[in-house]
Amino acid sequence: MKKLSVDNKFLSLPIIGSIAVAVYLRWYLFLKPGYAFDLGQFIKWTRFILDNGFFNLYSSANIATVDNYPPVIPLLTSAWFKFSSVLQLSFNDIENTKLIFTLVEIILLIIVSTIVVKSNARHKYVLLALTIISPALALVTTGWGQAEAVFVLLILLAFVTAEKMSVLSVFILLLSLLTKPQAIPAVGIYFLYLFFKDGLKKAAISLGIFLAMFAAAYLLFYSIGKISLIELFTGSVGFYKNLSLNAFNLWWMIYGRETWNIVDKVSGQFDYKTLGLTIFVIFELPALYYLTKAKKIADVALVLGYTYLCFFVFPTEIHERYLYPAVVFLGIAAVLDKQLFYSYILVSVTFILNILAVLQSVYPQFSFLSQNMISGSWTVLVAGANVLLCLYLAMYLIFKSNAKS
Repeated sequence: MKKLSVDNKFLSLPIIGSIAVAVYLRWYLFLKPGYAFDLGQFIKWTRFILDNGFFNLYSSANIATVDNYPPVIPLLTSAWFKFSSVLQLSFNDIENTKLIFTLVEIILLIIVSTIVVKSNARHKYVLLALTIISPALALVTTGWGQAEAVFVLLILLAFVTAEKMSVLSVFILLLSLLTKPQAIPAVGIYFLYLFFKDGLKKAAISLGIFLAMFAAAYLLFYSIGKISLIELFTGSVGFYKNLSLNAFNLWWMIYGRETWNIVDKVSGQFDYKTLGLTIFVIFELPALYYLTKAKKIADVALVLGYTYLCFFVFPTEIHERYLYPAVVFLGIAAVLDKQLFYSYILVSVTFILNILAVLQSVYPQFSFLSQNMISGSWTVLVAGANVLLCLYLAMYLIFKSNAKS
């Protein structure tokens, strides 16, 4: 009987070298101070839960303490802090916070790497090496200390489990929404994907289960903490009113750093907010058309990656970190062809530049970089590259959708 063998290329020197580079990069970033404000907020919420309890934080009396932040991240970090104390890990609070988010990202990259290895792409081993290293993602998670990896992992798991474990899949999808409001576009795509793939009945049943689970969560938080999950989301969405929150997007390309000084929606003045959302909806149409013909996880990942790229580029009030899911999902979609592979490389580079510029300008920690990168005129060019990539991928989706007809 023929034994199952491991692909020798997977164990080749370049892949082992990529793992070594990934480990070194994350250790180097792990030792950096990161984005002090964000890490300080996570630690403050975590310590509050450990001292007073989860539903004491998520209560009408103390909800202002958590700045209307959704509940999954504070719950995760507090559970991790308890677990690490049992293991007697000798990390300080900043390192402990970075560590749990890094571990989540490693799980995410293992799943993405598995999808890449199982693909038939001729360039899959180059893509695998880039996925393993993922410098853009490492910079946000291990360097900055942010939690984007958590909700992106949950979104990916929801789609991966949708066919064989539908109830679990819907529950994971709900968790992604309770992690960050940025999961909303993925939630919409999820149910549209089910509708196009399996028909109205299955999509309606899954949507019903999702709404029932959300209602149960709503009642739980309201009965114990006397707070509304809906108000929690409306309070966190639109917290800032700036045209761009250091995101190198359409508005940064037009106005540069002045986007911080422009309010996106003021009565009697030009309504940037509505315009940005309108452009986003228009650019989303090619993705929805392509979704009607999606067959593989890579097809769905393309729709998700493009959607999150457009979500980063066109709406207002966007943070620099919001490009994270686009990088992850376009990395999966890159198995489809070389055009998407090059698109993945481009969006990874623009993301690295955006994150480095903001992190180094606010909390300088890289001696080889200038301290005020965000003011450079080159940032407008990076924003222009993101806008052009949106235009290119929109045309790509239209062409590929027509080719499948």
